[in-house]
Amino acid sequence: MVVRAWIVTASLALCCTASAYGQSLEWTRQLDGGGNDNGWAVSTDGFGSVYISGYTTGEFDGENAGSEDAFVSKFDVSGELQWSRQLGTNSIDESLGVAADELGNVYISGRTFGDLNGTNLGSDDAFLSKLGEDGTLLWTRQFGTNESDEAYGVAVDGIGGIYVSGTTEGDLDGSNSGGQDAFLVKYNADGIPQWTRRFGTTADDIGFGVSADVLGGIFVAGWTGGGLVDTTQVMAMPSCGSLTPMALSSGLVGRGFWGHRRGPRSGGRRFLVAST
Repeated sequence: MVVRAWIVTASLALCCTASAYGQSLEWTRQLDGGGNDNGWAVSTDGFGSVYISGYTTGEFDGENAGSEDAFVSKFDVSGELQWSRQLGTNSIDESLGVAADELGNVYISGRTFGDLNGTNLGSDDAFLSKLGEDGTLLWTRQFGTNESDEAYGVAVDGIGGIYVSGTTEGDLDGSNSGGQDAFLVKYNADGIPQWTRRFGTTADDIGFGVSADVLGGIFVAGWTGGGLVDTTQVMAMPSCGSLTPMALSSGLVGRGFWGHRRGPRSGGRRFLVAST
């Protein structure tokens, strides 16, 4: 079975009534690397460009390095392909997140079983790569433990900070709490790590998505099989349906942060963590 990566954009168009909006399809683009091509994440920049990242067993940009290669492709506002870049080793390399900054740089996060930048630390390592406006690879950072480490989300804050969220089975920042722990790592624009924070329970905890606002807030969304909150610090706020605001017991970046849990879902709970 051959899988094709694709990307769709839609615009909001005013309908006949002033109270409703409809969506009109503007364009669809399909990428074909000649293998199994999976589009995993999408982002836009301030210039109207659209980026899609994922992984392929084919060849988007030169010869496949082996097995699955990570890739990122850039389209202009009209949907015309500007460039594609492929990163990989002779093992499995997958991009699971993408974000662009206001200067046109693009960042992809993911996992690698190979030596994408340095020696693999064990199992799959997380990675973050930065590419310039023209698709030139500027740097790659590979990080992890001797256990499984996977980077899912990536975000930029507009002042040079890059944030990566994911999951680790190792001791990425202190001793693992048990199973998979969620993590958040901050890099600066030069790819220098600023800090790493790991948080979790004795069950599995995964940080899937991350976002940063202009006020310095960082938000991580994910899934937990445990409590992930200090139940002695439940805030005195009313519940809204099944969603209860809760305060976590320590600061994510040395200051206060709070969390929401919603669930259960398949034996676990979805969570939202925010740093302030």
